[in-house]
Amino acid sequence: MSNLRSFRALAALLLLPLLSLVLQSCGMSQGVSSRSNRAQPTEAEVQRRLRADYGDAFDLAGAQFAELVMKKIAPRSGKELQHSINLYPVWSNEDESAVACALEVRFLARDYWSGVSYGTCVLQGVLTLGVPRYKGRPYEVIVNKVQYNEQLKKVSKPAQLQWLEEGVRFNLKMR
Repeated sequence: MSNLRSFRALAALLLLPLLSLVLQSCGMSQGVSSRSNRAQPTEAEVQRRLRADYGDAFDLAGAQFAELVMKKIAPRSGKELQHSINLYPVWSNEDESAVACALEVRFLARDYWSGVSYGTCVLQGVLTLGVPRYKGRPYEVIVNKVQYNEQLKKVSKPAQLQWLEEGVRFNLKMR
């Protein structure tokens, strides 16, 4: 009986390399490394996850920024406020715990005293969310790399344009 057990053990040890060679020839020896490759998400999956995780926060931050800009630049004459967030692509920086996307704000404004009639003000920039480390803390919102059209320049004062060019920061408390 013990001879039979030792024979089986010896046969198993001798067949193990043979089985390994057969699996390699079939391409199945990469099982461990192919699993680790499957664990790495594709760029499309990462983008989908970022849009799902931060899309609502981007939209809320964009809306608050749009209101802030219109109130500062055209407090009395501003109307028909619109904002759009471009979530294709969402940029992420894991070292700084930040995500960013493109933003565009549009509204009608005029400067009655300067003789500038109503026109569409367009503002484009990068909306960056500093992701809070702890739940319940606000996002830090930074809008920078701002470009604007001639109408916005006409209805704004130099200090307002400088405020935009320096980058706007505020905290966003999620509702």
